[in-house]
Amino acid sequence: MALKQTLIAVAVSLLVTACGGSNNSPRPAPPAPPPPPEPTSQVTFNETACSAMLTAAQVAVLTSGSTCGFLTVPETHAIGGRAASEKTIQVAVVKLAARSANKQTDPVVYLHGGPGGTGIGDQMTEQFSSLLKNRDVYVVDQRGVGLSKPALNCPNYRGKSEQLTACKNALSASGADLSAYTSLQNAWDFIELRKALKIEQWNIYGESYGTRLATTIMRESEGGIRSVILDGMFPIEINGISENPWSVYETLNQILRNCAQTNGCNRDRLKTRIEAIVRNLQNQSKLTESRAFIQALTNIVAEASLLEYVGVIEQQPNLIEVDTLENGVTDGLFLAMGLSVLCAEEYPFLERRGMPDTNEQGWSEATRTAVNGMTPLGVDAPNCKIWDVPAASDVETRAVTSNLPVLILNGQNDAQTPPAWGALVAKNMSMSQNFTNPRGGHIQLGTGNACIESLVESFLTTPTSALDASCIASIPPITYTVPAAAAKPASARSR
Repeated sequence: MALKQTLIAVAVSLLVTACGGSNNSPRPAPPAPPPPPEPTSQVTFNETACSAMLTAAQVAVLTSGSTCGFLTVPETHAIGGRAASEKTIQVAVVKLAARSANKQTDPVVYLHGGPGGTGIGDQMTEQFSSLLKNRDVYVVDQRGVGLSKPALNCPNYRGKSEQLTACKNALSASGADLSAYTSLQNAWDFIELRKALKIEQWNIYGESYGTRLATTIMRESEGGIRSVILDGMFPIEINGISENPWSVYETLNQILRNCAQTNGCNRDRLKTRIEAIVRNLQNQSKLTESRAFIQALTNIVAEASLLEYVGVIEQQPNLIEVDTLENGVTDGLFLAMGLSVLCAEEYPFLERRGMPDTNEQGWSEATRTAVNGMTPLGVDAPNCKIWDVPAASDVETRAVTSNLPVLILNGQNDAQTPPAWGALVAKNMSMSQNFTNPRGGHIQLGTGNACIESLVESFLTTPTSALDASCIASIPPITYTVPAAAAKPASARSR
């Protein structure tokens, strides 16, 4: 059964979709900056019946007292000396009410990942169960996705340039300004949302791309932000396209570390086997398959059956799935916002690097050939030329500094945003506390890990106090199951 699950796990998309030291002893916070100007007249929030907005399954998971509504904002905010657009859009918002009758007055606002994912769903209450004990949680579908209006989807796109061109033309013909669906405009939606809801202070929780969005909000306006939780850090100073290989190499290195922690697994031998599979595939002119194999490994980095999977592919390389590798596109992906963000904020700045090296040292030439050509979300030169959005300001390449209380959560086995990326951001956050879950994957909160949940609860209670993270030491590292034949000494193996 484990093997079957492993083989199924191969068929996943390329996503960009972050261990290192940090300052874990926060200094006293400076005085809060003055609040930003009040919302413009174009910004309004209107409640609506949740039954009219959500599916029955989504309504069924709402906590008692939850409410729904839409934030109306200009498609282009009045920022950077540019007037606000006359056209407005609507951002979908669900307030999940706290379970406690004596809840805290500072809620949590959730920034989902992507770019182009969604936040509102039928698992949202379960995802934020620990937060809902004492605080309301605002779940938002960011501009252009999910229940927000318009939702800029490309439902017929399957990796072909003519399909992307047709989608782009249709969205433009509908009146959508694709250059307005970027992190900067997205950030101002949340700045305006807090003011429209008349919330004095709230706590920001961002995951994956939501961490990048959170730091954009911090850069634009710290008003009303009590604390920030960054889970699966995607730093602004990291180029999500050109530095995607860095995270792939780091995950391959983590596989070797997990092997070294496993009795009966030789990391040098495992590396040789991986490289041999990649080389043999390329010798058969199967470069795409070699990339699919590497992607499969990164997808199952934390699964006990990884060694078994490597053994199967050694014998039956035809089992490698490549269909979902076509430009990294999956059904249901809100490609429009993803392309608008990455083609405006990443593609024009490929030469900007946040990490000091390429992280490819020690891997074979064939492995480098495969990894260095892997791109996230289908964001490559042809697709960005089709999408044709203007480059963002180069401020979108610069690290954000802040004195706000920040909790950074990493997963040691995160194949998308490695722990080193969290450490990179922590250096510029004077009040940051940075922790890595030894068994963690991409996102930590909501996975049921009691240690992580206790850290988050303690942080939200007193964000400026140093956390007792001793429970992390009791989390065992990832190890792999060694197939029986491989576990035998050489003299005991059949010949």
